[in-house]
Amino acid sequence: MADSGKGGFSSIGAYLHQINVLLFEKNKKIMYVVALITIPGLTGLVFKLEADDADMLGRDQINDIIAMLEGGEGSWDFAQTRDFEQMRGVTSLSEYVRERAGTEVQITADNEKVIEKLIITITWTDEIDPPGMRLRRYQNQPDTFSATLVWPDGNNTSLGQTDTGRISFDMTFSKQQMEELYGLGNFRLVITCISAGDWEARLSAGILTMPDNGNDISVEIEEVYWAPPVEVE
Repeated sequence: MADSGKGGFSSIGAYLHQINVLLFEKNKKIMYVVALITIPGLTGLVFKLEADDADMLGRDQINDIIAMLEGGEGSWDFAQTRDFEQMRGVTSLSEYVRERAGTEVQITADNEKVIEKLIITITWTDEIDPPGMRLRRYQNQPDTFSATLVWPDGNNTSLGQTDTGRISFDMTFSKQQMEELYGLGNFRLVITCISAGDWEARLSAGILTMPDNGNDISVEIEEVYWAPPVEVE
């Protein structure tokens, strides 16, 4: 058996403890599959070798495993982003959203794209002319929309609810937030038409109406992010 080291750990136990700390304290965002495979597998191998009195894993071999978990190939360590460059991008889209329904926009964030800043603008305009030929004059009532940003870790940020025709959102993520969200997946922008104001005949006190079933919206998403440098041929 290995000699006991500081704190009551055997030399192998100390290495296992170091890997455990790395996975579950220092590197919380590593893929859980790696953790679930590495720890039980390495532990079982160690004790089997000890029981069989076979050659133990060497210090260098265990150090190689720890180095891999600290940012080597196949891990999701934020240290992998140290060579990334800052970039900018703008996405624009338009879509019709029905009343009491919604739409969802994916904002990509993965191991090769770390978002630092998001500027989101959603706009819409109430229709001016009622559908079809009408003898009476109608006025369209305001449409109300809401928006929510769903983070990769499941948290939500409300962008507000309004009938003014515009929702704006501007957020810069701290380095700690960028690191904690790294590798967890995409952001999701959820936009909902709470109500589409009906057409109301003028001077009818809201008695004579025609339904308004929804509205067109325009979405612009400006991103500041970090990604691997573009290779120039």
